[in-house]
Amino acid sequence: MGDMNASLYRNPPNRQDQQFKQFCNKYGLLLSEGYPIKDTFFHHNGLHCATLDYILTMNGDVTIKNIDVIQQDPLNLSDHSLVKANLILPISKQKTKKTKCDKNESVIHRKRNWDKCNLPLYRKTLQKSRSIPTQNSDCLFDITENLKLVTEALKKAEKKAFPPTKGKRKKKKVKSKWTPELANAVKESKLAHKEWKNANRPIDPNNFYVINRKLAKRKLRKVQRQKVASDRDQLYHNITKAHIEKDKKLFAKIVNKQRNNLTRNTDLIILDGETYESYDNIIEGWELYFTKLSEPKNSPHYDSAFQEKTKYDIQILEELCSKNKIPIELASEDEIE
Repeated sequence: MGDMNASLYRNPPNRQDQQFKQFCNKYGLLLSEGYPIKDTFFHHNGLHCATLDYILTMNGDVTIKNIDVIQQDPLNLSDHSLVKANLILPISKQKTKKTKCDKNESVIHRKRNWDKCNLPLYRKTLQKSRSIPTQNSDCLFDITENLKLVTEALKKAEKKAFPPTKGKRKKKKVKSKWTPELANAVKESKLAHKEWKNANRPIDPNNFYVINRKLAKRKLRKVQRQKVASDRDQLYHNITKAHIEKDKKLFAKIVNKQRNNLTRNTDLIILDGETYESYDNIIEGWELYFTKLSEPKNSPHYDSAFQEKTKYDIQILEELCSKNKIPIELASEDEIE
């Protein structure tokens, strides 16, 4: 489709019109039925005009409807008129087979940095390439084949002129190890936190959003502990099974995986600007840390009424235990014998 610079209706036809008709007959290019015969080109001298713009189909494989030549359009600054049409194309659905690489990995191609290109070597490689066609061709299939040859030559020159890279970066898709229960608990916890946040972060312990957020987080921690325990039991089961079946390779793999875990004891701790490095000092530092952690501190968000109620409950329990204390009778040596 477009400006063919030749006419199918000019009488008498010139040499270019004859070549255009031969080209259409050779490759089966046809005008659709009811194609409007109107002038589409107007010379700037205002004396000459011709029909030069067409929409052609190959063997009628595309249905064209509502063809119209729009003349004297105020927005069209060209000396050619607009040709408008509706194309109806047959589209078939096909399922592409995914390879093993396509299912697990997505390949990312990097854009070339032409500042790092050796341009003289790039031009020299293209000039020496024998795959670039040197003769013109009017055959549609020859044009497609020549395009492939030019693409191969460009890739070859690119490979030589650019510095070597690490290759295509492959991004592996990590399979999620979450169970449906864990995924649901995470979703509920996020939703409860969002509702609490949208309610201006209330701190009242009797508030609905505070209670809902607390219960959701408690459920999430419970499911997480269950998942960790299940994975640990499965690991121990696999180690035992590999040991019983005398599968040395699998047994060594599982044991090394467990030993290579990054969770290990710390070498030092820093508390209030002081560093504890040796084993005894680290124990002393932890003792000091938990001692300070258990000491109550004044906080604007601390519920002092709850603390007083707790102290009162403890006092009552101590009094009940002391009043109802049952004396313990010690056993004699004869009873023990």
